[in-house]
Order: sequence, then structure tokens, then C-alpha cells
Amino acid sequence: MLSYALNYWIQVGYTKGYDTNYRLKWYAEKYDQSGYKMTWWTSSYPSAGATYNYWIRRSDAGVWTGGVSNFWTWSFGTLNPNVAKDYQALSESTSTSINIDGTHFSSLCVLSYNGIDWIPWYRHVTIVDPPYTVTQVSNSEFYASGGG
Repeated sequence: MLSYALNYWIQVGYTKGYDTNYRLKWYAEKYDQSGYKMTWWTSSYPSAGATYNYWIRRSDAGVWTGGVSNFWTWSFGTLNPNVAKDYQALSESTSTSINIDGTHFSSLCVLSYNGIDWIPWYRHVTIVDPPYTVTQVSNSEFYASGGG
């Protein structure tokens, strides 16, 4: 999250729906003062049930990049605003009929100020909308389920 007041963000993830022809696809998305942009990665695709490492990083020069380890990297460029206000991990759905059983976030980390070490999340705030549930393992790991 870049700004709560203006609802600006950057994110990487995967999605499946009408806009992807109901096929799993990776994406990078940003919304800042310059506007909205979503980029699809089509050289490879995620597989249901597989585990992937997603990341976002800001360089010393202020350029944001993100992607999926060993698959792709995307440059968001220099954003406006150009600072992270919050880090979030979430599973979104457009309908309570969508079943998210098996959703698992683990090893959630933030890059340290030295730009080298990844530090596990040390706190969390859980927000859940019925019919979904969250099972917290630690501050840096959780499962989400429900729907359908």
C-alpha cells in the first residue's frame, strides 16, 4: 500500500476470471498518481496447487520491481507516492461462491533497511469477511479458506 487516503498501491499475484479467459495468470498492478496499469505475464503460467515466491522491492534509486521468483520480473518504475505505507498479503474474490480452500501464505518478509536481509513479519491484523476464515500460524504465516 502506497497511500491509504488516496488508495494507491502496487501488487503482484495471480488471478483467474473473465478477464483471463478463466485461465490462471500472473500479473503486476499499480495505481498511483500517474494512474492505473495492470500487466499480464504470458511467457509462463501458475499451476493450481503449486507454491510460488512473490516479491516486491524498492531499489536505492527509488525504482520498484516485483515478480515471481524464477519466472518473471516487472519494473513498476518510480512511483508517486514512492514509499510503502503498509505491507499486505491477501486473497480476494468477487463472490462468496468462490472457494479459496488451500490458500496458504508463508514466509512473509519485509526487506530490511540495509537492502540485503529479509525479515519475517513481526505483527499482523486479520480482517475476514464471511463466509471466509483465516487460520493464523504466526505473524508471517496464515491459511485462508471458505466460500463456495
